Amino acid sequence: MVPPIPKPMSLPIRALLGCLLVLTTWSIPLRATTIIPFANLGDMAQASDAVVVVRAGETRLEEKGNAICRRTPFQVVDVIKGELQSGAAFDMDSWWRRQGDRETTIWGDPVYESGTTYLLFLNKLDHAPYWQPMLLAYGQFYLRKINGVDFFFPSRESQEIHAFPRPDGIVPETMKVMLAKDLIQHLRQVVSGKIPWQEKLILPEGEVKDLEADFRAPPGHCTFIEDPDDGTPVRYEDFPGTPMTVFCEDDGDAFYGLVSSESMIQNAIANMESSYSGIDFSYPGTYDYEPDCGDNSALGLEIYYAFNDRECIVIFNDPCGEIPDLSNCNGTLALGGVIFFQSVHQHDNMDWYTGTRSYVLMNNGVGPCNDSDDYTLILIHELSHGLGIGHIASGNGAANMNPSCCNGIMTLDIDCLDYTYPAAPLPVELIKFSATEKSGDVHLNWSTATEVNNDYFQVQRSMDGEHFQDLAVIPGQGTTTSPHHYSWLDRQPGPGQWYYRLRQVDLDGQFAFSPIVTIQLDGELSTSRIFPNPLSHHTLTLQRQAVQEGEVHVQVIAPDQSVTGRQIFYQQKGGNQWDISLPDLQPGIYFLKVQDERQSEVIRFCITR
Repeated sequence: MVPPIPKPMSLPIRALLGCLLVLTTWSIPLRATTIIPFANLGDMAQASDAVVVVRAGETRLEEKGNAICRRTPFQVVDVIKGELQSGAAFDMDSWWRRQGDRETTIWGDPVYESGTTYLLFLNKLDHAPYWQPMLLAYGQFYLRKINGVDFFFPSRESQEIHAFPRPDGIVPETMKVMLAKDLIQHLRQVVSGKIPWQEKLILPEGEVKDLEADFRAPPGHCTFIEDPDDGTPVRYEDFPGTPMTVFCEDDGDAFYGLVSSESMIQNAIANMESSYSGIDFSYPGTYDYEPDCGDNSALGLEIYYAFNDRECIVIFNDPCGEIPDLSNCNGTLALGGVIFFQSVHQHDNMDWYTGTRSYVLMNNGVGPCNDSDDYTLILIHELSHGLGIGHIASGNGAANMNPSCCNGIMTLDIDCLDYTYPAAPLPVELIKFSATEKSGDVHLNWSTATEVNNDYFQVQRSMDGEHFQDLAVIPGQGTTTSPHHYSWLDRQPGPGQWYYRLRQVDLDGQFAFSPIVTIQLDGELSTSRIFPNPLSHHTLTLQRQAVQEGEVHVQVIAPDQSVTGRQIFYQQKGGNQWDISLPDLQPGIYFLKVQDERQSEVIRFCITR
């Protein structure tokens, strides 16, 4: 049965809905989450309305306004803080909703197993069922007994939350396995003001593993927002040919104001379009979106009926109070979601459900807690979730879609977005592209079977397969059905592995990239060494025996792949030595990347101070 329409719709939208509901079964919004974490569990406990140890009951379906939700009952086992009493019962709702034939869920939504004991940090809402996790699954722990000792393990869902850097620069403590009895006692003393938080007092000696969790498959490089019932991933069809329209809610952000809010959205769109070859956005401006909040939500059916296919809305200031307010810039920043139908289309020989609408919901007070660059990164992350993209595990390397933040768009993101939304096929039928070496020169050859509106080819070269420089422009043949052969000579690029690609540009300025070809050239290479290693002070010495003069770019790379320092030197042919000043870096393993125009080296070093 089609659910009641909350507001009048125009005739075209009503007719379109009728067609879609006949052809499909489900329309499901999915969401993801961005937070600023507390510095530690002690601070999180101080900001919570309640901190309790509870035992979960069997999750059930309950009516909530016009929707059905999953509601989990809990019994309080122990009280660390708040008004709840030991032995008391209370309920919590998940973010999953079903309205008529449409569902919604969220990336990082807590999942509770009946009979399992949890440590929860809670906020109290002003509407039933009143209690909600402070930061969704982040900071949620479950109890396991190992060799007779009780431990609290961080929930698996907590690893899916997008943790943004704190504005005060403090690096928050990561969620770790902790001794259960000691953690409860320590939190009770912290919230009473008797002692400050000291993580070292409640950590076990050595590594402790939940063997049951080890049997679960780890996330891969690319993950996708999926139908929670059958695991089918979600994507939009017809990118890049048909653009997605992104609107800015006309209220704007409380801190930046309307103009800056629009600017941040446009910056995010521009960054995504310049990095991802298979997506296309349009930005028509603001939209007067005023949800009635009848079910305490600005999302779900309201989004569905207010917008058409392939439209996205960025909503500011959490108009229906769905997200607990930030506490001193700690808390949930934003949610990103996609509405989809269970109509199946094929991509890469797989079944995918088809996205139809997307949205980003920003919390109150996000602006004052973030500068414009960070604000843009939040929008990029959440808009990517709106395209059906899940998180990239941090162990795979730095990415904007890491669960922990914070990075701009990286190669790992490009891999996932370009796989999900591949670039439009080249308007030329490229039947050959090769690189061969002769006397130190690289001969590039390519052939086309047909060409349509082909203006020119731009030959590009890279040392690392990621950052390309333009070398030459070769005119194309316009439109032709006859085969044509092209060639270009790269004279003496030097020893090392080189990457080449073609940027094919149409007469109207549209472009696409060819596959990358590589070639390894032998020859004399520059060599570098550093000392001391390990390093216990703030100055590292780099010695380099160079085969040519020119600029040398040096980067200090942290364990999370972020760049913590950059310097440029000028090398003479032969021996060179420079002192590199390092900031107050934490002890650990770091890397020094040394690159000139002919080669790149990466040297591992250790800081022990």
